[in-house]
Amino acid sequence: MYASIDVGNIPTYHWATDLLVDTPDPDWMYRSRTSTLPVFHASGGNSLRQSLSNARLPRMLSLDGRQVACSEFGAPGGFPVLYSHQCGGSRLEAAVLDEAAFRHGIRLIAVDRAGLGASEPRLTFDRAGNDVGKVADALSLDQYGLLSWGGGAAYALMQAARDPGRARFCLLLSCPPLWLAGETGPGGSCRGRRAALALLGAALYCHGRLTVRCMSPLRRLALLEDTIGEADRRVLKDPPVRRWLTMVLEEAVCQGGHGFAREMADSARQWPLDPADLHLPVEFWYGSVDRVVSDAGGQWLAARLPGPGRVHRIRGAGHFFMLRHRDLLFERLHRLALHG
Repeated sequence: MYASIDVGNIPTYHWATDLLVDTPDPDWMYRSRTSTLPVFHASGGNSLRQSLSNARLPRMLSLDGRQVACSEFGAPGGFPVLYSHQCGGSRLEAAVLDEAAFRHGIRLIAVDRAGLGASEPRLTFDRAGNDVGKVADALSLDQYGLLSWGGGAAYALMQAARDPGRARFCLLLSCPPLWLAGETGPGGSCRGRRAALALLGAALYCHGRLTVRCMSPLRRLALLEDTIGEADRRVLKDPPVRRWLTMVLEEAVCQGGHGFAREMADSARQWPLDPADLHLPVEFWYGSVDRVVSDAGGQWLAARLPGPGRVHRIRGAGHFFMLRHRDLLFERLHRLALHG
């Protein structure tokens, strides 16, 4: 199912009563406000500066002999949503969502993947994504949702397939194309060839190590600005946003470049995931003028899901659309937490 949303003129933290969503349930965002989940309409939560400060001192969990870092944002008593950061990112990404999560009664739990941020590395690939499930166990979560940005989508989907009893929904922001085991993917059969993927993975690993060794986070941010569109450049002109993204990049490689390079290489692997195992609601959200990823990967994967799958585009928004439209996303998370 395809939905297109025009929110280009809506301020960051406000709603317009004439906002239309082309879905079979167009008024979900209004009905959910009368739900039994906790919603905090008054201003609350932390400022971005305070959220980042708190997140720099993560909660460390001992999982299978490794230390895994996580930080919590939003409403402490809200519905838990586990956040998977983008490829080569860190848990600090979720700090920018703290206030919106608080307002909509969401307890947002961001986890550093192995070798990134403060989490210790892991040697094997076949357990990728399992840290999220272990964190859910350690925090005694009976049920939870999954939220990802960029390359974190594969890890969120793998966790959803592993834990169908507790995972209620999966919302993926700017999901890139995923190459699944046994599938050719949206890019064609050549991308499914194991030898080509192995070569690409090795090249990406080397590229990742060189990137961390030779470029500061500020330099990487400058290169990013050369590749994104005008909508994203306007977002990144905001000094607090630039500081936030710089801290995210710095934290990701605080242990060195191996974790970052490993994630780059893993992005070229065929993921051991069968879409037929995903029986929960899965939604793909994109900016319509995103120059980093298109919605082709989401459309391809949504068509192969056995359960409800929707693809949404926000008109006039780019890769960083979640920064300007946080309330739209968390209103949807609130709705999914209530009704699935």
